[in-house]
Amino acid sequence: MADWYLGTMGFSYKQWVGPFYPDGLSPRFHLAYYAERFSGLEIDSTFYGTPAETAVHRWRDVTPLEFKICLKMPRQITHEARLVDVAELTEEFLDRMRLLGDKLGAILIQFPPNFTRAEVSNLIHFLPQLPRDLRFAVEFRHPSWNRPETAVLLEAHNL
Repeated sequence: MADWYLGTMGFSYKQWVGPFYPDGLSPRFHLAYYAERFSGLEIDSTFYGTPAETAVHRWRDVTPLEFKICLKMPRQITHEARLVDVAELTEEFLDRMRLLGDKLGAILIQFPPNFTRAEVSNLIHFLPQLPRDLRFAVEFRHPSWNRPETAVLLEAHNL
């Protein structure tokens, strides 16, 4: 039987005050309030850079034991460097995310829309660098990846 986690992408939106968050609830308490109602969350802010240790500790500390947090890999790795020469950046990011402990869900490797199958060698060299004890998900946004060979490659690396 699979475990299912229900959540959203992000939790801190001004538009949610009133319809979801009670008026007057400090934004400091939004994540704890959210985590009482959902079992999972995708944090998009990690796309813009590796968060401070204090932020990761706070995410871990204000959520219930069984809560799962999924994160996006930083754009510096996926969009700017396009997976080339990113071992140190990737290790730094993953080490920081490990601070979540058992709350760490899948790490989303989202590619830019112009990352095409022509760059498959970048992916082939990058995937073996990923630790096998963490879970990863991939989001291709270019249709050239929609082929059986892509699934075979990802499956070989447990993605």
